[in-house]
Amino acid sequence: MHGACLLGRLLWGLSFQRLPGTVVVIDRPHLDPNPFDAEPADPIVLAPPIRRR
Repeated sequence: MHGACLLGRLLWGLSFQRLPGTVVVIDRPHLDPNPFDAEPADPIVLAPPIRRR
């Protein structure tokens, strides 16, 4: 449950980010390997949508 709460807080904070080009990267040290064949997990990138005015 801790991981879900952390992800929720990251997404909430990213939704209020006002600087363009801000991303959140979750890389291999924080991801578990694939449970089926133990391959390393792919990194996850969270980015807000591009807002056009």
